[in-house]
Amino acid sequence: ISNARRQVAVRRQAAGGGGAVVWDYHVVLIGGGKVWDPDTTLGFPVGFDFWIQESFFPLVRDHEPRFRVIDAATYRSTFASDRSHMRDKKGKPLKPAPDWPTIGEGMNLMSFVDLEKPFIGEVADLESLPRLIAPRS
Repeated sequence: ISNARRQVAVRRQAAGGGGAVVWDYHVVLIGGGKVWDPDTTLGFPVGFDFWIQESFFPLVRDHEPRFRVIDAATYRSTFASDRSHMRDKKGKPLKPAPDWPTIGEGMNLMSFVDLEKPFIGEVADLESLPRLIAPRS
């Protein structure tokens, strides 16, 4: 979840003390009508419609979310992060790294975040997201 400005307002976030946070990007899992948002205070998992309604401000133009929708298998086989985005220009960690190993080889995180350039998956706004994630028959 991001946008061209890399400023997406998301409500009900633990990082905001249960209030809103403006993320440069945010990652969630959506499936079976549920959302797994690692920072929400709404529950884990929570219903998709409820999550949308409670998480995003209506008509906040500069902070509107856009979503890169990728199936799980493609995401797992494509994503790579060497955690370089978690270090300053001198290589010093900005925050402690997670306990688990880095993912894949190299770094393509920003290709996922940049919704203006073609990459894997499909990009949706709030209006088109429900149609894009609906089960296909």
